[in-house]
Amino acid sequence: MSKDIREDVVRRFRKIKSHTFRGNKYKIEVKKIVHDDYIYALTDGPKTKGKKITIDPRHKDGYDLMETMLDESIHACMWDINNDVVKDMAQGMAKFLWRAGFRLELIPEATT
Repeated sequence: MSKDIREDVVRRFRKIKSHTFRGNKYKIEVKKIVHDDYIYALTDGPKTKGKKITIDPRHKDGYDLMETMLDESIHACMWDINNDVVKDMAQGMAKFLWRAGFRLELIPEATT
């Protein structure tokens, strides 16, 4: 993903402070995730105090970001589902939405 798009992801998510999934409110944050393996995002379990979804802005493109957002949303909604099943669901939904024309539009940087 280009620097412009990474910056757009940060701007976009700065406006989303939290989101409620199935009655559980999650804080939403965007930051680089430091881990041995590259991880696009992390979602805390629904019983975690101060639970949050962390999105790494370093996605390769909008499709990849959409798939990650779907994956983390599914985790937040149905925590007990096996990760391989969640990944398969997110990939299928992302492909369907992409084929239907869903895309992120860049948010212009505010000029003052």
